[in-house]
Amino acid sequence: MCVELISKKALEDHVELAHNITIEKDTHNVNTLEDLKLWKETVEKQTTSLYVKNTGSKSDKTGGTITYFYCHRNGYYNTTGNKKRNMIIAGSNKINGDCPSKMKVYEDIESKVTVEFTKTHVGHGINLGRMKITREEKEDIARKLENKIPIEEGNSS
Repeated sequence: MCVELISKKALEDHVELAHNITIEKDTHNVNTLEDLKLWKETVEKQTTSLYVKNTGSKSDKTGGTITYFYCHRNGYYNTTGNKKRNMIIAGSNKINGDCPSKMKVYEDIESKVTVEFTKTHVGHGINLGRMKITREEKEDIARKLENKIPIEEGNSS
């Protein structure tokens, strides 16, 4: 893992130049924030990734808002408090480094939503054990267990 860089742009430049990894980006337009939520959930399932909002949304000069969602593996593990709780067996989701994958969401004053999606992950692989399952998936699994229905690997529906 390389040393911490000053900005996300510097990280992207470093990954491309020093490691010869192409940073893949895509722009996606949706009509509403509800459509964004559905699109984001689809991307998360397809890519076995989660994207989390680390800070609040920011307003821009035109009256729109910008929100960033970052790969949930991005960042550094910090112990907090008096350490009464034990670390989970799998350890922290954080990679103690920076992953460039993110979603920059811009909502204009007419509530149209544009997403600049940086698809490329660096510093970690795909690990289903690091994914969270939804309440609906938990309920589906519980129902299948209760009814003695086999749970197919990789598919809880």
